[in-house]
Amino acid sequence: MTPRHNIHIKNLEKIFYPGSVAVVGTNNSKGTVPYDIFFNILKAEFTGVLYPVSPGEKSICSVKAYKYIVDIPDQVDLAILVFPSSVCHLALEQCGQKGIRSVVIISAGFKETGEKGLERERQLKQIAGKYDISFIGPNCLGIINTDPRVNLNASFARKMPEEGNIGFLSQCGALCTAVLDYARAKHIGFSKFISFGNKADISEIDLLFYLRNDDKTKVILLYLEEVTDGSGLMQVAREIIATTGKPILILKSGKTTAGASATASHTGSLAGSDEICDAAFRQAGIIRCANIEEMFNIAIAFAYQPLPKSNKVAIITNAGVEVIPGFKRDPSFGGVIMFGIGGIFVELYRDVSFRIAPLTEADAESMIHEIKAFGLLDGMRGMKKSDVSSIKSCILRLSQLTLDFPRITELDNNPLIVHEDGKGCWVADAKIML
Repeated sequence: MTPRHNIHIKNLEKIFYPGSVAVVGTNNSKGTVPYDIFFNILKAEFTGVLYPVSPGEKSICSVKAYKYIVDIPDQVDLAILVFPSSVCHLALEQCGQKGIRSVVIISAGFKETGEKGLERERQLKQIAGKYDISFIGPNCLGIINTDPRVNLNASFARKMPEEGNIGFLSQCGALCTAVLDYARAKHIGFSKFISFGNKADISEIDLLFYLRNDDKTKVILLYLEEVTDGSGLMQVAREIIATTGKPILILKSGKTTAGASATASHTGSLAGSDEICDAAFRQAGIIRCANIEEMFNIAIAFAYQPLPKSNKVAIITNAGVEVIPGFKRDPSFGGVIMFGIGGIFVELYRDVSFRIAPLTEADAESMIHEIKAFGLLDGMRGMKKSDVSSIKSCILRLSQLTLDFPRITELDNNPLIVHEDGKGCWVADAKIML
């Protein structure tokens, strides 16, 4: 993990459990985000001290206002920035001067608006690095902590959700509003509710690490619009599931990629970004959900029902011919290994499985068992069993190849002719792209 990640883990505690909060840029215009943020914290009966910072106001909701955050005489644990994007960097600089290390930037007008906004975002990151500040956002709905010890609704969601044991993370503020409405109607409670927006500093990976150790969170839900660090996401998910048993459910946008360029290899055409995400999530133990309703149905089961003690589900299928191992280099996840039925049927039936390199023996074996045509390899209806161990060896060597030769962008072994058990296999045709 990076030094910034270690700083985030330390500073996130003050984001969720602050003793004092300053809303920087609030005003007295009801119905606006700067006003609503301050009013919602007040309305939720935050257990700490609340300071409004507003250069043009003497008070907000009958609470004395300060012109600048450096004018507050006491220590401030958390700053919520709601100033226009053009001056957010000045407010963040003052937060650093004040000694505030935990910040949530609600304001929009950054990367999502184009090059000028991206430059503003770079300014924020530079200032944050200068003062060891950690910030959520910008362009986010805010954060909610239902723990009665803090009662923090630092968001522009009008109503505080019920207390529960589900932690929810979302990149999309609009979806947060829909989720809160859905949860309220179903009486679903949350432990933490976090909109992280452009994730210019604190990312979903940092937040997942925080929720790993949060004793109020039993199930973690995540909505993503983009995966920028696929291997990091897989690593933290594996660690959380292995060490805490907390299930991770994900809802990711983009089931299709409009205008995706065609590739010359079978692996490239089959291993689209969505298929790669599916494979990566499955490999890491993450449960991918199709929609909000499915996500919460599964989450409720995990949150309130005991887990089964064993897995006694078996699926028996038949289909397909020969086989194809291959790989494609993905910009986010790295080497993506594919295995499936080969020859002319690979694109017709799309009976394939995916994993992210490097693979373990268990990964390679599960890839082989995952395809529908495994019954043919396993000797169905009196057929001789194929040399599955030699296929596994080929897949593992292919995984190593992706690490040893980074110039190779795509590779197909199609078909790989597999003989009966103990007699090996051989490549009939191969294609390598640099």
